[in-house]
Amino acid sequence: MEYPGVAVTILAYRSKDTIRACIASVLHQDYRGEVVVRVREQAGDDEEYAILENIAQQASEHPEPESRSRDTVRGSPEPSLSRRGLVQGRRRIFISRGENLGFAAGHNALIRESEKGFVLCLNADAKLAQDFLSRTIPFFANPTIGALQGKLLRWDTQSGELLRGPQQLPVLDTTGLKPLRNRRIVNRGQGEEDRGQYDTVAPRDTRDDKSHSRDEVAGEIFGADGAAPLYRKATLEDVAIPYADFHSGGPDGDRDTEAGRRSRETLAGPLREYFDEDFFMYKEDVDLAWRFQWRGWKTLYIPEAIAWHARGSGDSTAHSAINIIRERRKLSPTAKYYAFANQRLMQIKNETCRGLLRDFLPWYAKEAGAWWFALLTEQRTVPAIFRIARLLPKMRKKRRWVMAHRKSGANPYRWFV
Repeated sequence: MEYPGVAVTILAYRSKDTIRACIASVLHQDYRGEVVVRVREQAGDDEEYAILENIAQQASEHPEPESRSRDTVRGSPEPSLSRRGLVQGRRRIFISRGENLGFAAGHNALIRESEKGFVLCLNADAKLAQDFLSRTIPFFANPTIGALQGKLLRWDTQSGELLRGPQQLPVLDTTGLKPLRNRRIVNRGQGEEDRGQYDTVAPRDTRDDKSHSRDEVAGEIFGADGAAPLYRKATLEDVAIPYADFHSGGPDGDRDTEAGRRSRETLAGPLREYFDEDFFMYKEDVDLAWRFQWRGWKTLYIPEAIAWHARGSGDSTAHSAINIIRERRKLSPTAKYYAFANQRLMQIKNETCRGLLRDFLPWYAKEAGAWWFALLTEQRTVPAIFRIARLLPKMRKKRRWVMAHRKSGANPYRWFV
């Protein structure tokens, strides 16, 4: 049996409490193929970087006998970043540091450096069960599969254990992205106790739980959540937008810093956007999932593939206005700023008039409420409005690219419920 190589990209940003467990969970995978771990420290935190160096040092105590791998690591030039690469068996570790490029550009930089056929973008506050890769990679034998989503359970970092609900069952973090007709995108199952309600595919009329349709359980889903999505590299290349066509400056339309320019110029080949770098943070995973849909790629939910995630915001898939407001108040001002702006930018980029007209009433009700609430209660919304206006021309240009590259018959709207 063939075991293709996997690249794991991790951004370390104020993650001193979780990064060691995160990386260890990757190194200890029982997967028999090669796994290349690329970690970028981008908080400018010397203590956090020291932790990463310590992890790398421990890995170097068990080097791979083949010296050629070491020479390859040392010969990877990137003048703008201090880098350390070390090898442990079939696990290669690269540690680098640089400015904070955000989630999108940070992962893109690491993905561009990755030469493996599959890429796992792992949050620094998440960790994998030992058999996560063994249970997921075989599904890519189906050439129509572009991404895989495991079952993520809520991780209580204070105790180091799984968070449990009233029935002492583990609490779900996500089983994938679920788009609603009002254009809210929620994490399916978030905040629910894991009773196996998303584990098996069965006809609707044979299920005890009538609240979930056949498409809402194991099997195909709209898209993978950004905490631990596993992508086919060829699919990422297929949906990637040419960077030079849309960026004269840096991410977010702003002037590049010198360090940022150098870090990009050292990358081989033409730059391409996988995650949208104008988003910086929040909604990039949803935007990417939408492009997967437009290009006809499938995303599967694999309930046997378990990971733990200490989500920083959002506890449940709230539906009532009061509960939605409660959830939103848990967000930081920065999160509110990017989430509000990026939600609108994402729709400008991916929405069709026909699709929006189909769902106009639920969309309008939600949108009107969101604008009124944000303007009256959230000071960061006004700058977000200016951000939307500033990036509108670029999003319209990107939209033309997305629509021009749609696959015939693709219909993302079948997932909106």
